[in-house]
Amino acid sequence: MLGDWPTAVGRFVLAFSSCEYWTYIFLQQLGSPALRGEMANARLNLRISRIDSLAVAHNLPAAVLARLRSNLGALRRLSDQRNLAAHNAPMAHVFQHAETGELSIRWEVRGANNPDVLVTREALEQWFTAAVSLDNALAAISGELSQALA
Repeated sequence: MLGDWPTAVGRFVLAFSSCEYWTYIFLQQLGSPALRGEMANARLNLRISRIDSLAVAHNLPAAVLARLRSNLGALRRLSDQRNLAAHNAPMAHVFQHAETGELSIRWEVRGANNPDVLVTREALEQWFTAAVSLDNALAAISGELSQALA
């Protein structure tokens, strides 16, 4: 049946959520607690754009700004995978062997908007690993921002 799909999806979605949380921290660091509250329900892309504008306004060191932008870009790209994993449930797909006629059932995630998009367990694991790495990078950038803004 579903096997370990729920665990694989959950691990990735939770790791991504940890990455996304840093956008709220950055809004507070570069803006204010009030701005963080105002942006609480804003879409990820809007939060990232606001963070970028604030970072430029603060005239951050070029290397810090470059790392911030690079990692926020990675977060933006990873959000596409998060949306696939979070909004498309594993479903049973029936396949028939061309020569033997034997039927087999395989659980797969396919994009609802584009059924040609297939999410594999291996992809979920790669996305999870990327999210954990990105989470660590965003944490380090938060520290760099604290130093640069002091």
